[in-house]
Amino acid sequence: MSIEQEYFSVKDILGDLIGFQTTSNRSNLELIAYAENLLRHPNITTWRSAYPDDAETHCNLLVRIGPKGPGGLLISGHVDTVPALDQAGWITDPYVLTPSEDGEKLYGRGAADMLGAVACMLSKGKTWADMALAEPLYLLLSYNEEVGCTGIGSAIETFGELGIQPRLNLIPEPSGLELVFAHKSCTTVKFTVTTGHGHASEGNSPPVTNAVQLTSKLIDRISEDGELRKKLGHPLLGPASTEFTRFLQLSGGANVIPGDVEASMDLRATEGITQDGLGNAFGPVRASVLAEYRRRKIGPADIAVDYTIRGPGFICDDPRTIELAKLLAHRNDAIVVAYGTEAPRFKAGGHPEVLILGPGGIKEAHIANEFVARRQLIEFLGILDNFADFCVRPAKYLCDPRLG
Repeated sequence: MSIEQEYFSVKDILGDLIGFQTTSNRSNLELIAYAENLLRHPNITTWRSAYPDDAETHCNLLVRIGPKGPGGLLISGHVDTVPALDQAGWITDPYVLTPSEDGEKLYGRGAADMLGAVACMLSKGKTWADMALAEPLYLLLSYNEEVGCTGIGSAIETFGELGIQPRLNLIPEPSGLELVFAHKSCTTVKFTVTTGHGHASEGNSPPVTNAVQLTSKLIDRISEDGELRKKLGHPLLGPASTEFTRFLQLSGGANVIPGDVEASMDLRATEGITQDGLGNAFGPVRASVLAEYRRRKIGPADIAVDYTIRGPGFICDDPRTIELAKLLAHRNDAIVVAYGTEAPRFKAGGHPEVLILGPGGIKEAHIANEFVARRQLIEFLGILDNFADFCVRPAKYLCDPRLG
């Protein structure tokens, strides 16, 4: 099959996948059945897995292509997407795959994140099954990645039951085909600022503190605090990023000095972030802002800080695994990104040999008119061929001097 024929096969599969509308709150079972049907072959074995509370509507699909045995490689992609119907700005139907006029872009919800990669995986399945693989090649389709990576754990438990321990796990998140070896954690930090309400005519007189002004001071202090970002950073991951995403006055109105405000911040920080670490970092900032207001004797005030760690960070710290991924992907470097993936779930489950590389860009993900570029899908198909070649001739790669 020529590369053009392969691409059109991928395009057809991607159109079908997008049409299933697998937003995280919708069932993915129809899509999973479709994938199972595409992969029917004597040399392919599949397993479904799900947590009991999810089993009626969702499941993972684990696929083994080739022989049962140790080693091998695994490629894992999630099939859930973020919503599109309530998102303004779409120029096409988000659930109908639509090419651009020049054919170089394919538009649709999930095209970049990450159904384009999954379509490539599925298009290769039977081709790989006809090859003389010396080690198994695994595919994994997971659910509920977009709502906290809550589904993949049941599949990783299945690895243990089946004795699966791949040499390398690739997650084809939309990295623009750059190889990623680490990403930051993702945490929501919520600040609730409370002061005494007062009449607006008394705004410049003690003891009334304006909660909006106090919150603004807090935001300025955090945004300007380079030492705080370094403290929450990592030598490999760089300094933390602090982006305020929500500012809400909880009560008050005309002629009332606001007495309570809530502000939320998206924090992208070090790999092993903890509640204690967050408290140690933000505690001094909170204390200094409050102390400044109290020295000016402008009334009672307090700042409560709550942390929700939405996604842990990840670092692949095995140089041999990184070099193997570079070899297979024909890449010279590996980078760090700020967005999260399912990689920490693999590492926590005893499978730390994970890297990220996939078609599409993270800037195109989750927005109206999401797209994946034709040329990136074609290049990714070539990278997948390298993975299959490894499973045919593992010794060729494992003896490479770059692996040490």
